[in-house]
Parts: sequence; structure tokens; C-alpha cells
Amino acid sequence: MESLQVIQDLAPLKHLLGFVIFSICPACCNGFLGACDTSDWFCTGNPELGTSASSCLGTDAPRPTAESQAVFQQFAVSMCIRTGFDIARVVDLLSKPQIDVCGGVPFRRCEHPPNSGAFGICMNNRLQVLTCVVNDDYVRLRQVEIERKLGPACDAVKEAWLGCSS
Repeated sequence: MESLQVIQDLAPLKHLLGFVIFSICPACCNGFLGACDTSDWFCTGNPELGTSASSCLGTDAPRPTAESQAVFQQFAVSMCIRTGFDIARVVDLLSKPQIDVCGGVPFRRCEHPPNSGAFGICMNNRLQVLTCVVNDDYVRLRQVEIERKLGPACDAVKEAWLGCSS
């Protein structure tokens, strides 16, 4: 959404059920949806992702109508959602070493890069191939699933490191 500098008037949308702006979007930084802050990490661009830094809108640029502002306020929690991928210095979701270390075993403890001391969990991230994801939030998510007996049944051998027992 790098080219989304402004958002069209939302007044005609009378029965809007949801509104989401996910990831890097200039409208979140350039003053259209709030104060212009191009120093925020979310607005500085990411060459690895091909996004450029945001700049503030000019004084003659369109501004949201009162109706649009009401919609933005209503859906504020789902607007300008920041993700870890937005600040990633290297996006390498499907590297062969990340896949191979899992050996096809879901929820296995994995280390990537090898011998780095960075441990993660083997999982299907966003419906992709089983890969080593080094993210403590995903490890904790699986631990909570095990504690609450949610999701796939745990394997007491392969998931002992996550707190699974027989």
C-alpha cells in the first residue's frame, strides 16, 4: 500500500463492517490520518521491502471529511497495524536452511541461522511450508495452546520443550 497517500471519502459507505490498513502505508504517516511523523520507524521506509520513506502532505492536499474521520475513529484499532515484517532488515521467509532444519516436524525446536543461538519453532507461518520461525510470540502461542488444550494435540516427545506431557 505504499502508494496510498490519501483515502477517498468514506461517507457513501453507510454499512461498513470493517476497515483495515495493514502494514506500511503513507496515509498512516503523512498527516492524513493524524499528525505527520516521518521519523517514526513505521514511516522511514525499508529498502529490502522496496518501500520508500513517507513525506508530509502539502497544505493543498485533500483531507478526510468529517464522515471519513468518524469511520477512522470507529475502526482505529484496525488501522495502521504494524508487523514485525515492517521492520525486518532481511525478509527471508522461505530459505532452504529454515525449511530443512524442521525435517517436516511441526512444533519442533529449531535454531536459525545454524549455531547462532537464535531458537524458534517449526510451523506453517501464513499457510506456507513448514519452516523455522524465530519469534518468541509464536513459541508462547503454542505453549498457551498446549496449556489450554487448544489446537492440535501435542506430542509429548517432540513438544516436551514447550511443556507438553503425556
